[in-house]
Amino acid sequence: MNIDRNSGVIPKDKETLIRAKNADLITLPPDISGTRCNNCMYFRPAHSKTIGWCEHNDVKQDVSNRQCCALWDSSGVIRPWLKKKS
Repeated sequence: MNIDRNSGVIPKDKETLIRAKNADLITLPPDISGTRCNNCMYFRPAHSKTIGWCEHNDVKQDVSNRQCCALWDSSGVIRPWLKKKS
């Protein structure tokens, strides 16, 4: 597994790279905290404390706790444009 300079997982092949691009999977700079793969509902611990697996159907690849994408989600997120179902 290849890791970039900010501890993000580098996609291993063309298909994985395309999924990463489409999801805008990025590696955050070291001084940024907050929304990251390891606090997303799709993250599953896999290889170590810092490397896991993204279960989102559009990503499906190894990710680190320094990465995040446009598909990040978590329970309790507020989306004011969605009407609450009763």
